[in-house]
Amino acid sequence: MADIISINASKEVSAYIPFGGAHIDLGEGAIVPAPEHPTLQYATGLPAQRPKLDAQGRQQIDEETGEALMDNLYYAGFFTACGKDKDLDAAMMAHNIPWINISHGSGDVVRHWAIDKPALFIIAKGVPSNANSEGKLGMVYMWRQKRNSTKSETVLYVQVIIRQLLPDYCKPFVFTMKSTQTADALNAMRRQYKVLAKAREFAGNMELPLWTYAALFGASKKQDQRGGSEGPSRMIFPMISGIPDEITAAYLQRHEVPLEFVDLFREATEHAVAWAIGLTQRIAAGVETQEPWKGTGTDEA
Repeated sequence: MADIISINASKEVSAYIPFGGAHIDLGEGAIVPAPEHPTLQYATGLPAQRPKLDAQGRQQIDEETGEALMDNLYYAGFFTACGKDKDLDAAMMAHNIPWINISHGSGDVVRHWAIDKPALFIIAKGVPSNANSEGKLGMVYMWRQKRNSTKSETVLYVQVIIRQLLPDYCKPFVFTMKSTQTADALNAMRRQYKVLAKAREFAGNMELPLWTYAALFGASKKQDQRGGSEGPSRMIFPMISGIPDEITAAYLQRHEVPLEFVDLFREATEHAVAWAIGLTQRIAAGVETQEPWKGTGTDEA
């Protein structure tokens, strides 16, 4: 019989210090937690509430109940959660980004920052032409099995930086789409190649990264019917590109990356490639990913 080492785990420890406080080099292979990014989501049309403001921009209050007055709306556009990052919250307030309360599928009402038409720097080396890119362009685009289903769906993950928040907040967000909306996002992002092509005419065929110019995105004003294969179909406002058909020199000048962020964006792109390759491998292996809609009841988003 093999020797068994008895461990007394009943002793309570008031404060735990790893290795007794000694400095120990665990080597380059030591696991370092992956940096967390805030998530940027897109609402195809969700019940929401916006604070009712007076002429001076102050919150109106019901004099009888003391409660804040709200306007009900059906929100289609981009949003990110409030209260997750104090630096992000400060940047949103500094740039007068409004907040709204969104009703999630679980019945919860959650406060979010609403940037309905963001200008996004796409932090990737390119937009994949098919779902077999393995993340090598810095963007995850692939098929995966749906939860609680035998069918598959496409999924998209890409890091973006919101131009409206510069220079106060320059960290990447993770923007995600799935199912039929994946194609909406990819088609909208591919229009950025038209911008780069026009810019090269002015720059003498100079090679330009995808993030050289911020790309405009928003919600279509026309609804589209989606779904129905595994449940009832529904009407949504698809994501579309706001890039105009005619790219002018004035448009390029308004949306070009500030020179002081070039090195930051270049480094962020290299990190995004490693991140996308790793995430692609985890999804392919069936490892659960920390998706923005997981456990938040935001499947409608």
